[in-house]
Amino acid sequence: MARLADTVVVEAPTSQVWGWLLGLADHYRAWHPEHLGADWVEGSPNRVGSVLRVTERLHGRPHVLRVRVTELRPGERLAYRFLWPASLIARGGEFLLAPDDGRTLLTAALEFRWFAGVLRERRAALARHLREEGERLKRLVEGSAVP
Repeated sequence: MARLADTVVVEAPTSQVWGWLLGLADHYRAWHPEHLGADWVEGSPNRVGSVLRVTERLHGRPHVLRVRVTELRPGERLAYRFLWPASLIARGGEFLLAPDDGRTLLTAALEFRWFAGVLRERRAALARHLREEGERLKRLVEGSAVP
């Protein structure tokens, strides 16, 4: 199992960061230029068991990924697992929030089953994308009116 993680300090309380994460489908395109869209395709938004379909440009091509919410601990953790066919390579991911004197330490992590062949070559690109998402989320939350 391989894990990529990135932590960013967001100058906002955890309640504001959590609110932004719960509106992820609405903010998805603004979050990163490689994000093309997101919509809930199964269940109610932000509920354990619900499925979010996201479209991202990865290594120059659009890819549709489906993720099932596996855990929601308000203000602390949002976890998900990838569904077929991405589940062959990527196990899942999570957002962890920790309060820090009025700020939030936000960690985004992805777990992969293996980094064989071409995936090893893309590890740096995946780490860059994860870091950019954290930096952009920080800017969006700090400048937003999300409660």
